[in-house]
Amino acid sequence: MLIHLRYNRRSAVSYLREMVKRHSGATATSISAAAGIYHRIADRAVAMDLPYNRVQNGDDKQSVRAEYTAMVERISDLEALAIAELEVAVASMSEKR
Repeated sequence: MLIHLRYNRRSAVSYLREMVKRHSGATATSISAAAGIYHRIADRAVAMDLPYNRVQNGDDKQSVRAEYTAMVERISDLEALAIAELEVAVASMSEKR
């Protein structure tokens, strides 16, 4: 799970930074802000030591699951901020049409 979180957020950063180049004004600003937030999420995920194979190596399944849950809860506020920035970007794009 953690490896997917890390990969997906890093991919989001790269994608959104490319999208900034295709937009201007408020749209670009919001997309850039979302990229920055996803970068922070990825950095936090990388800093956590939760290898996928701990249960296979004998660690308690419930303890590992609780650590993953706590990690997801810690980043959920940042996820909400990133989504809010993307919603602002979409609204800004819609206004330009």
